[in-house]
Amino acid sequence: MASASPTFQAKKALRKHIKDQISGISPTEIGRQSKEVTDQVLKLPEFGHATRISVYLSMPKAELCTANIVREALSQGKRVFVPYIQKLSESTKSRSYMEMFALHSQEDLDSLQPDAWGIPTLGRASLQRRENALGGLGPIEGNDGENKDIFEGLDMVLLPGVAFDHSGGRLGHGKGFYDQFLQSYWEAASRNNINAKMPRLIGLALKQQLLPPDTTVPTSTDDWRVDQIITGS
Repeated sequence: MASASPTFQAKKALRKHIKDQISGISPTEIGRQSKEVTDQVLKLPEFGHATRISVYLSMPKAELCTANIVREALSQGKRVFVPYIQKLSESTKSRSYMEMFALHSQEDLDSLQPDAWGIPTLGRASLQRRENALGGLGPIEGNDGENKDIFEGLDMVLLPGVAFDHSGGRLGHGKGFYDQFLQSYWEAASRNNINAKMPRLIGLALKQQLLPPDTTVPTSTDDWRVDQIITGS
């Protein structure tokens, strides 16, 4: 068996270091920082102008809470897309991947049930009725309907991460879900628009997840950088 690459090992070590650091942060402190970050996001001109955004739904512990960002976006009439992890067939190399599906309303948000990580999650049976951020209704895989080529894009993506650096480097949880999604988004945008561009990518983090200015996140060629990082103080 081939040994893991130095970059893989560096990512693994940094991931453990940051997770150990944030595991002891109190719910009160996470709540305080979440409010600060929420206030900053809602004041962004880009947020005000956005009509279609993607927002992660947060874990109950050791992660900034995005609930109030989602609620405010819905109340402003924005189209809000949230993650759903799709399982792939056993014949594929990757066991799962992420798509983004639209929420219908505040009531829809409130009805979501927690997954094994405590994250509010869309019901699989509801996916066929939901707009997919990559085009059409329902999951892309197996979608043979005419609407699969309808692509309206996103204006903004609010991303989680284990760690960020000051140049936009992002360390995720190791599954590659966001990097795969962003690559799929770029491919879909390029197919549908000769002037295709990416949405604004904004990383949200606890202050403990932002590395010192002289330290960088170890990255690979398929890792996407964010355009902006917003942290608590």
